[in-house]
Amino acid sequence: MRSIAAVVLLAVLIAPATGFWTCYPVDTAGVQARAWWTVLKVWADTIHIAYAVHTSQDPFQTCIRYARADLCSLTWTIETVDTCTNYASGQALLGWWRGGLDLDSAGQPHIAYTVVASNGSFCMRAKRTGPGSWKLDTVEMRTSLPVVCHDADLVLDWRSMAHIVYTHYGVMTRYAVEDDTGWFRYDLALGAPYGVGLKLDSVSNPHVVVGTLDSVNYAYSPNGGGSWLTERVDAGWWHVDIDLDANDRPLVAYTRLHNQVRFGRRDGPDDWFTSYVDAGGENCCRPSIHAGVVPRTPVVAYYPYMNHPGLRWAQSDDSGTTWHPESVAATGGVYSSCSYPSFEDDGSQWYIAYQAAGYKLWLAVNNYTGIEEQPVHSSGRVQVRPNPTKGPIQVMMNGLSRSGSVVEVFDAAGRTVARSLALSGRARLDLKGLPSGVYVVRIEEADQLTKVVLRR
Repeated sequence: MRSIAAVVLLAVLIAPATGFWTCYPVDTAGVQARAWWTVLKVWADTIHIAYAVHTSQDPFQTCIRYARADLCSLTWTIETVDTCTNYASGQALLGWWRGGLDLDSAGQPHIAYTVVASNGSFCMRAKRTGPGSWKLDTVEMRTSLPVVCHDADLVLDWRSMAHIVYTHYGVMTRYAVEDDTGWFRYDLALGAPYGVGLKLDSVSNPHVVVGTLDSVNYAYSPNGGGSWLTERVDAGWWHVDIDLDANDRPLVAYTRLHNQVRFGRRDGPDDWFTSYVDAGGENCCRPSIHAGVVPRTPVVAYYPYMNHPGLRWAQSDDSGTTWHPESVAATGGVYSSCSYPSFEDDGSQWYIAYQAAGYKLWLAVNNYTGIEEQPVHSSGRVQVRPNPTKGPIQVMMNGLSRSGSVVEVFDAAGRTVARSLALSGRARLDLKGLPSGVYVVRIEEADQLTKVVLRR
């Protein structure tokens, strides 16, 4: 017989952004320069950061590291993913400018990065198989020009298969797709590429942005890479990033000749709206864009120009027409030509991984709802975070089965509006775009039914 195990009242509201940035050290030990690029993801109350560490300049002695922490404690576990000594003489440069990170269905990270070594150049994918254990796959190796170099970005599809876009230095952009037999690679004719970004839409088709030395270009494939639609976004330089809003519309952040951060929004075929994010002064290195949990509410994080001691972000509340730049943290002289800040939110907080004073890795956190969580039901069996939320929720289960539970969200009419399977006792559901009202989260197992009431 089924029973109701717990009922939790949760407010889910759309609220204006408020709150303050708080900065936390992630990797600061020793004298190494780290966070030359950073990529982060948040999943099931855990934050994941991948980044490059440089231990010397002549020759380059570098490695790729991975840091993870529970969001409640921010106690970091740091692992070495790959080192330059794995490549011939060891005179290799890993993670040239930018790498990619995504999480599979088990919450394990996959990381894309490039290597330039004495025995060739490589596009690599590292997959975490357990604590301190990584499986390294070569997506492509070259022993002749053009080298595999500069940027790489990675996204996993619904099967946890990797899609990677990367550059052949100043010659071509290449898109690689993983299946059960290996990698399929496709070339994109988008000028001489240096910077790239990648996102998959709701049906796992790729959207790519490419930065050259004088323009920003966009490509979309309606068939998983077999053919491509290409468009020019704007004049620009090669610092680029891309995200998709709730309607799969591309949003692009890019720079123009090291003195402007700009934004592009695709409103239709060859129809790009562009605007200044930050228009004056030395303020345009390495923008990272995130669509935000509210549809069409983009946010951009970026560094001022080389060696300028600051990290900035800008938010738009009108789909990118106007922007509100603000300072996040003093960085103490970031060599920002080699460093990306990485930006994400989980429905209640923004997170930026960045390079701070002394070339150390730090995390900036902003609680933008400004409202604290409601108490968990006294049974302690089910917890839903955040409360309130602007979109995504995390459902955490105590004492219920660790995987396989069906988690569903119903509206007041009894219609299913979101559905997921719990993994390791946790599930993440995205409620962005839903109207205000009362919703029910239902967790169903063989012998019990748990309901959580949501108010939006």
